[in-house]
Amino acid sequence: MARRFFVPTDRLARLRFLRIVQAWFHLEDSRDFGRMLFLYVGLGIVVGLFAIVFHWAVAGAEFLFLDLMAGYRPATPGGEHLLIKPSSTPFNPWLLAVMPALGATLSAILVRTFAPEAWGAGTPAVIQGYHSGGIVRRRVTWVKTIASALVIGTGGSAGREGPIAQVGSALGSVVARLLKLAPAERRTLVAAGAAAGIGALFHAPVASALFIAEILYRRMELEHEVIVPGLIASIVAYSVYSTVFSWSPLFHINAFSFDSPLELGPYIVLAIFLALSARVFARMYYAIEHRFDRMRGPMWLRPALGGLGVGAIGFVEPDTLGAGYGILQNAIDGQIGLWALLALGLGKMLTTGLTIGSGASGGKFAPSLVIGGALGGFVGTATAGVLPGLGMDPGAFVVMGMAGFFAAVSNAPISVIILVSEMTGNYHMLVPAMWVCIIAWLLTADVSLFAGQRETRLDSQVHLAEAVEGAAKRLKVRDAVDNVEHERLVTVHVDTSLAELRVRFARTHHSTFPVVDAAGVLVGVIDDEALREAVQDVGLDHLIVAADLMIVQPTLKLDESLHSALHKLVSTHHDELLIVDDVDPNRLVGTLSRRDVVAFLDERIQERGRADAEGRL
Repeated sequence: MARRFFVPTDRLARLRFLRIVQAWFHLEDSRDFGRMLFLYVGLGIVVGLFAIVFHWAVAGAEFLFLDLMAGYRPATPGGEHLLIKPSSTPFNPWLLAVMPALGATLSAILVRTFAPEAWGAGTPAVIQGYHSGGIVRRRVTWVKTIASALVIGTGGSAGREGPIAQVGSALGSVVARLLKLAPAERRTLVAAGAAAGIGALFHAPVASALFIAEILYRRMELEHEVIVPGLIASIVAYSVYSTVFSWSPLFHINAFSFDSPLELGPYIVLAIFLALSARVFARMYYAIEHRFDRMRGPMWLRPALGGLGVGAIGFVEPDTLGAGYGILQNAIDGQIGLWALLALGLGKMLTTGLTIGSGASGGKFAPSLVIGGALGGFVGTATAGVLPGLGMDPGAFVVMGMAGFFAAVSNAPISVIILVSEMTGNYHMLVPAMWVCIIAWLLTADVSLFAGQRETRLDSQVHLAEAVEGAAKRLKVRDAVDNVEHERLVTVHVDTSLAELRVRFARTHHSTFPVVDAAGVLVGVIDDEALREAVQDVGLDHLIVAADLMIVQPTLKLDESLHSALHKLVSTHHDELLIVDDVDPNRLVGTLSRRDVVAFLDERIQERGRADAEGRL
């Protein structure tokens, strides 16, 4: 019977096939069109399929626990529809109150048993995974999917973006390990997988790639290497996901517009209010997290107690439960009153802190959008009442609140502006969105809900190593030699006795002696290790000569890179190597030690730091 698949079926043939594929993916040009397309399109397809599964898992959990058991049916945003026909179960607030604790407990037991790294929010885990080399275990994919579905599906105040980002990063890491890719590309696959997951679920393929590139750092820096791969993967994942669900933006909004510079005034007030609220929320969240971290007892008890707190708040205000996208849609449509919006924002802060701060699996993105949207709606409704002449729609303030609040707590203002525009399908509000996001971000430079963020690229261990390696490849041995003052090079003849070698060794700081013959041609070297061994033999000072101790050692050239020089120093276990002329390898120029290289690189780094400091003045 003919084989139905291209991939060989027997084990030996499969291994050969895999080696061929691995060899192809080790091309030096990482921008090779066919290679990049195959790699990141494939990743996007896989992540898109997982996003479909995850969406169904959350919907199934919501139907089972909230609808069928408690009779509670959360509202849905305009761009999504119910996947399962609602049941006829009457609403039971007492059952609803215990559902978050049930889901958090089951989720915590699953996570602690199989994949502890899936504990808590997903996006910080992606950030940490990227900065630690891009290694994410395969089991995270299914553990995070089930655990997050249990938390969100039982009413926990958490979002879907963090879990799917961690699932996508795990899939990227699996692909990289399967193809045995270099660490740099493994990190890129991890980031691209996370972007693909967010781009699919939020219907925002462009902003998701920028978001992952920006969220890695506290300062306004972009991980530019991941933008193009992230765009490819997220576009494909979004297309796969939307083929099954909807191509519409996540939220349906009215035709908001920006028509007068006078509108910037109320938006400044909104930005300041959002910045103050972000500070309150961050302090509240970390205080709750710290309190749970200090709690004794089994780990599953923390999310269980957090879930009970969430349920208690949900008993009074059910709208604070779950991801909250439907409530956000109602706020955009103007269906929630002034004080109800403020109560929703404050209540959502508490339920989010209790859910994720206690260690339950879920994302911070969606709750932050709901908090910001509710607070923005509060300011917008108040503005419409106080300044009706401006004709500003409170729904526009909801959208600006979503963007501004998350920009304040994430340190990712640029991508958030585009993200909210894609989620709402409205690009006419880009100017006020930029205004609100930048002001809120400037007022909260020291605030972040993502503890794994690094300050700058050089604060990431992977980039620090790359920076040193890149500098070493660009600089030459000639640069280091010209920078360091050397004492006169001492050579010895092949017939020099051990007694004379002992005297010369005591008079110099060099650890390597070039050995020359009668014609002055370099024939070998004697290092300090050989001398130390020889001087232990008493009475042989005039019997042992240089020729007996010399070895053949790699040499350096003036135009050779410092990276190559360091490799030779490390691989030969020598502290110092000889430098010869580029044209005549028998003519000695000098020596280069590890100490010389380190001192030279340190001086260049200090010069760069001083230049950067002067540029900021």
